[in-house]
Amino acid sequence: MSDSGARACDVELKKALPPRKKASVFITPVRSAVYAADYREACDLNFQAAGKKISIQAWNITKRIRQVDELLRADASLVSRLYECHPEWQFYQFSGVEMPSKKTAVGIDARLKLLAGRLPGAQERYDETMRATLRKDVQPDDILDAMLLVHVARLSAGAASVLSFPAQLQYDPFGLPMNIWYVDGIRKQS
Repeated sequence: MSDSGARACDVELKKALPPRKKASVFITPVRSAVYAADYREACDLNFQAAGKKISIQAWNITKRIRQVDELLRADASLVSRLYECHPEWQFYQFSGVEMPSKKTAVGIDARLKLLAGRLPGAQERYDETMRATLRKDVQPDDILDAMLLVHVARLSAGAASVLSFPAQLQYDPFGLPMNIWYVDGIRKQS
C-alpha cells in the first residue's frame, strides 16, 4: 500500500468500471491510516499523507488489509503467490455488461447464473455454503465473489491472459506489489 497517496491500481480500476460500479472501488488508505486505532485517526492520517480522508467502507476493511500487509511483510515468499483482484471488475469481464447490484436478489441471481455456466456444481456449492454459514459472518455476495475468484485463480494458472491495473508493476516502500489483477477476455473462457 502507498505511504503517500492513492494507488494507481485503484484509480485506474475506478476509471475503467461502468459509472454505477465505480463506488465499488474503495481507495486503499495509506499505510499509517490502515494501522490507526480508530476511524477518526485514520481519516486524519490519510488526510495528512494523501490530502483526502477515507470512506467508512475503506475503514471497515482496514483490519483485513493490515492482516495481509503483516503477512506479506513477514513472509516475502508469499508475494509471488498472492494476487489482489476485484470481483466487480472480474464479473464485468466475465459478462461484458454491467451487473445489477450484488446486494439484490436480481444481482445475486445474475452472478450465480454466470458462475453456473462456467463452474460445474456452482449452484450446489453456493447453496451448501449458504446453509453452512451465518449471514452475520458471510453475505451471499461474498460467497459469489469468492467462487468467482477461485475460478479466476484456476484460469490464471492455465493459458488465460492475465493483466493488471496498472499494466506496469508497481511496488510500495516495502517492495510489495500494488497491482489489481484480472483475467482478460474471461467471457471466452470456460
